[in-house]
Amino acid sequence: MSIYTFFILTLLKLSNFDYQITIKIIHVNEKIVLDSQIDDVTIKEACELWELSNTQIENFFMNSTKTSSYEINSLSYFPCGINGELFKNDTIFNFYINGAGWGKIEYRGEEQFYQCEKSNCEYIGM
Repeated sequence: MSIYTFFILTLLKLSNFDYQITIKIIHVNEKIVLDSQIDDVTIKEACELWELSNTQIENFFMNSTKTSSYEINSLSYFPCGINGELFKNDTIFNFYINGAGWGKIEYRGEEQFYQCEKSNCEYIGM
C-alpha cells in the first residue's frame, strides 16, 4: 500500500466516512404505546399488535434515507413506537421507530431522522 493510499484511508476513517455501514441491535426496550393519545380503538389495537424483529430494525436503518426533522413533521405520527440501542460502525446510538414508519437515531443530543422509501427498503410501519 502506498503512503498516498494509507493517507486517504486514514482521512476517511477520521472523517467518519460511511464506506460500509454496519448496524447491530444491542437491545430493544418495551414497545411504547401512549394510551392517553389514542381515541380510535382500531389504532390502539394496531399499536398493540405491531412488532419489529431486530433484523427489521437493522434493515430499516441500513436502507432508509436520511431526512430532516421538517420532513418528518409532515409525515404521519402514531402514538406508538419502539426504541432501544444499536451499534452503528464504532458508536452506540439510541434509536426510535414510530408506528408511522419513520425513525431516528440519537447520539450526544444530536438526532438524525430516517424514512423508508419503497424503492430501497421494506416498509415497517403499521
